[in-house]
Amino acid sequence: MKDQSLSASAPGTMAHGRFYSVKINPILGKKAVFSCSISKKNAPLAVDRNREKRRCRAIFSSLSPRTAEYRVQIKKNAVGASFNELKEELTHLIPTTLSPAKAARGTMPR
Repeated sequence: MKDQSLSASAPGTMAHGRFYSVKINPILGKKAVFSCSISKKNAPLAVDRNREKRRCRAIFSSLSPRTAEYRVQIKKNAVGASFNELKEELTHLIPTTLSPAKAARGTMPR
């Protein structure tokens, strides 16, 4: 059975930058879940798509994120950007998209 917390229509907080769009869904009691994707439209060559995913995962692994599900959509501008530019943006997007109060509260209504 498919886990409903991973469905594309799950409620969450979105943040957009020049290189990434990040969707965060709080999940309590589990470790952080991370995925990154880039479309063929944004990077036609598989080599470029794989490189951007590796760079995105490397940046995320250096962070210590809150317990949540992180979905990162890589934009076309990221293909030519430096690693430091990407790291600066992703570290800015992840903490600002989920406040500690919202993470503690969860997604279920009271």
